[in-house]
Formats: sequence, C-alpha cells, structure tokens
Amino acid sequence: MEYRIVNAVTDKGLVELYVKDGVFCPENEISDLAEVIDAKGLRVRAGLVEIHSHGCIGYDTMEGHLSEMSAFQFAHGVTSWLPTTMTMPLSEIAKATETVPVRGKDEARIMGFHLEGPYIAEQYKGAQNAAYLQLPRLSHLHGMKNYKMITLAPELEGAMEFIGGADAVISLGHSAAGYGIAKEAFERGARCLTHTFNAMSPIAHRAPGVIPA
Repeated sequence: MEYRIVNAVTDKGLVELYVKDGVFCPENEISDLAEVIDAKGLRVRAGLVEIHSHGCIGYDTMEGHLSEMSAFQFAHGVTSWLPTTMTMPLSEIAKATETVPVRGKDEARIMGFHLEGPYIAEQYKGAQNAAYLQLPRLSHLHGMKNYKMITLAPELEGAMEFIGGADAVISLGHSAAGYGIAKEAFERGARCLTHTFNAMSPIAHRAPGVIPA
C-alpha cells in the first residue's frame, strides 16, 4: 500500500509524508495511485515501541489473546511490542512464545517475546513466583521460539556464559549484583535494564550496584 499524507505537522512544521509498504519513503518512490490521507493539521510522530508488557484489557501474555492485545496497543500509539512472560515453568514459557500471530491491519507488530525470568535473584523477585526460579542455561533455549529479549540477574551461576551465548537482547533486572558483576555483564553484551531502580540493588556510596554500572 502507498500513502501520501498531507497537512501533517512535525517538528519541521507543515509537511507532506510518503509511505510505501508500511515504511516512510521519499516522494519519488510512490506512484500517482497512492491513497491521499488528510492529517488536518494533526501532529505526526513515530510510533511507540513497548518492550515490557505482561498484558492488557484483561488478558495475560502467558494465556494468549495476542491479536486482541496487539489491537489495543495499536489504538494507543504502539506500533511494535514485545509481549512479556512471567517466571513460570520453562514448558509454559515455551508454549506461550510458540507462535506469533499474523499481524492484522490495525494491530501493533509483535517483534518477539521478552522473557522476564526465570533467571532472576530471589532477593529481588518482586511479583515473580520463587518456585520457578532457575539458573541460566543456554540449553534451556534449545527449541524455544520467538524470544527476543531476556531479563536476568548477572550474579547467578552461569549468567556470564548465558549473556555471551544467547541470541537475544539481554536486560539486567531483578538483580542484587554489585558494580563489578554488572559492569562485566555489560561488557559481555547486556544492553538494557528492566524497570530501572525497581527490584535491583540500590545505589550506595561504597556499593554502586547495577544502575551506575
């Protein structure tokens, strides 16, 4: 599909925008058959990307209903998202992430799944179920599909090897790690923090912890 969006407002003022196959493009890449959409002076912004959402409108990622949640996300400005699982048995996590539904016309795109646990510290488990905590092992990922991001506590046994070998964005969270361990985790490839400040070691003058790292 091709679109010519007229009377749109961006930080550059009133502009025309051109879209082909869901991607903004130069004017010379769309044809005269492009559908014209009059934005009527509304401001056009990039869509939001939600990387941590356990569910919405009464549905939980662990239970499915992904298309319904994707429609809700899209209606509220989210164009891409990562449905997020809970700390549960690996078999249930694998079942929840088995399939990504075909994206509907008015649905946010599911980029993959965010696994929040089970590789987290019991001290900072928060609302996660301690009965299902596990040490990180790359073998757990064999056969598991569609995971894109994994939250873990880097102080756990096997975490550094996991960070270096997992084909996913690694985010530190639910962690009691000190500065040195957290710094090593980032050096090995961790790239993010999960709900920064919440459920992790606090900042202290002689024990800086995860956040300063």
